[in-house]
Amino acid sequence: MGPHQDDLDDEIRGHLALSIKEQIERGKDPHSARLAALKDFGNVTLTRDSMRGVWRHRWLDDVEAL
Repeated sequence: MGPHQDDLDDEIRGHLALSIKEQIERGKDPHSARLAALKDFGNVTLTRDSMRGVWRHRWLDDVEAL
């Protein structure tokens, strides 16, 4: 089993949404805020792959602990 792709995507969306909100609070318009958040976040595909690896290792550690 392990982490589900939708869970990883939800996590990424959450991080981006928070960053966009912070950018807007600093005075950027929504479009500029989104672009800045994406730039700060980096490559979404590489981040997703990296997160998948971390989540998988944590999940396997939890299974082994049982």
